[in-house]
Amino acid sequence: MTTTTRTAARTPPTLTAARGLVGGCRIVGDVLGPGHHWVQRSYLPALRRLAKARSRADRSLGARGYELLGGVHDLNGAPRAAIRAYQRCLQLQPDSARAWRAIACMLENLGHYQRARHGLLRAQALDPNDGLATADLERIDWALYHPCPVLYEEGSLALEVNEALAAGRYNQARELLGRRRTIRVRQMRARIHGARGEVDELVKQWTAIGNAKGRLQLQHADWFYALQGPAVDDPRLWRVMLWKIRPKLDGGSFNYSESLWDVDVAMAKRFELHARGELARCEGDLEALLALASKYPTWREPGQHALKLVEANKVAPLRGRRA
Repeated sequence: MTTTTRTAARTPPTLTAARGLVGGCRIVGDVLGPGHHWVQRSYLPALRRLAKARSRADRSLGARGYELLGGVHDLNGAPRAAIRAYQRCLQLQPDSARAWRAIACMLENLGHYQRARHGLLRAQALDPNDGLATADLERIDWALYHPCPVLYEEGSLALEVNEALAAGRYNQARELLGRRRTIRVRQMRARIHGARGEVDELVKQWTAIGNAKGRLQLQHADWFYALQGPAVDDPRLWRVMLWKIRPKLDGGSFNYSESLWDVDVAMAKRFELHARGELARCEGDLEALLALASKYPTWREPGQHALKLVEANKVAPLRGRRA
């Protein structure tokens, strides 16, 4: 049976709750990490609550929150969605030089150099000591007379799908992909299913990727849309990740739990550890969790999951597994 996330009426967060939630997010990874469903259900309502507050401090906090949201869209390959978030930041805090510089960066990535230049001039006017804005302006002035490849080609499939996904236009994103079956397209299709909470379909896409010929790179958007939300508690997903996706990886960005970054192993091994930990958690495999916690003591999550299993008395029989 397909699991589908349904949007229900929710009580807006209190101002105190909104302050705590947004104030606890200090870097882009704090918003990217919990994934799309958390952003939709918790983070965005908190930002809207702060935006309506009378206090200047609350509105400033909301502006910072929208700036982080812009960074999430940037990492997910949706520069136009990022610009909208940065513009919302400026509505709450018009003197934010960083927001203007971030907008300029997105415009540069799209090849809109004149508009990017305007944004950087606004940033410089607000903060004349911003050396990054000065360096960016020099680069833009050079690009105006020396055409070079841009990061995002207007009208490209990946860009348009990413933008549709960021805006919640899931049907449009799916229509854009059509019936293509390349690994890259299947990754984007999996993200759509993840955003919609369609776990069965998401697992099917990742299984097809694992069975296809060719290598792949994971991106932040894979984590944000496809590997968080309802699918994260389905052991089928982590079996596919561990046994089919891991051997195909050519690297790429991935947003692991913070403490896993403290484990001194190669990126490929870190992915394997994450998949093993999640699979053990989903299956209630206490022995596997304890083995991981013992072997990698700086990685906190396996031990935390093991403790929760014991407390909830939901422990599967020991199976002789080892990390």
